[in-house]
Amino acid sequence: MNCSDQPRYFVTPKSAIGLLACILVGACTVSPTDTRQALEEQGYSDVQLGGNSWFGCDSKDGFTRVWTATATNGARVKGVACGGWFKGVTIRRTKRLAGA
Repeated sequence: MNCSDQPRYFVTPKSAIGLLACILVGACTVSPTDTRQALEEQGYSDVQLGGNSWFGCDSKDGFTRVWTATATNGARVKGVACGGWFKGVTIRRTKRLAGA
């Protein structure tokens, strides 16, 4: 058996970049617990959390998370939670959903 017949186990540059991108995208969201707590403290109920938001927060915010909830007036609304290192969570309401 020569060396060319042996399986090779190595990380290609493409796979390393892909893995890093997946880790970074997943790590750039505000904690679900922090988002839910901030929304409930403001009177929102029936909170549903989504993933990362590419728009809606300041460039200084390192973490984001989209959300949908029921406002105190009963309307269904959508928004984004923004946060950063050593910062609290800022809740931004972005849209009133149709039929609400």
